[in-house]
Amino acid sequence: MPKQKSLADGDGKPTQALPAKWKEVFVDAKDDWPYILALSQGFVMSLGTFVPSFYIQLFAEMHGTAKETAFYALAVLSLSGLVGRVLPNYLGDKFGVLNMYIPCLTMTGECLSITSRM
Repeated sequence: MPKQKSLADGDGKPTQALPAKWKEVFVDAKDDWPYILALSQGFVMSLGTFVPSFYIQLFAEMHGTAKETAFYALAVLSLSGLVGRVLPNYLGDKFGVLNMYIPCLTMTGECLSITSRM
């Protein structure tokens, strides 16, 4: 890791933050595999989270839903996601964030797998 530089001068007043040198960051990041894996996993998770919402109206129309009601598919998806936003946060406070992260991602993958077979 790059050496940490103090943000406060001798009298305790904060000074302007020094910009990181990206070469140092990349050289030090290659040894931090848990961080790299967490970033990679977050990227893959965001693909599964955000891509389906762009195509849900088209998906509904292709599977026989009327155009007038397919328009509301995204609103219904967002409303039904309320439980999925509140319950994991509550359980994350109770059991730990990372202990809830893996089961939530597993359930998301299973739901996407089921809907892709329809």
